[in-house]
Amino acid sequence: MLDASIRSQLTTHFANLVTEVELVTSLDDSPVSQQTVELVAELAELSPRITVVAGTDGGARTPSFVVRRASDHGVAATFAGLPMG
Repeated sequence: MLDASIRSQLTTHFANLVTEVELVTSLDDSPVSQQTVELVAELAELSPRITVVAGTDGGARTPSFVVRRASDHGVAATFAGLPMG
């Protein structure tokens, strides 16, 4: 999903992470949900500090994913659909 240039840039940025990060998914059976699964899995492969968590609350927006600190769930950003369009 991500091209080599973007993967390289993200790997460089993710090397600066000092805390654990969770990507929490809220999914359905749509094709966009499948693409979301692929994206968050690919992002998690780029850093040992990133973990994918399957959401259990059903989420207000589906498909979506939340980027949050593992240690502080109050610090988060939610992406509805795919951030790249």
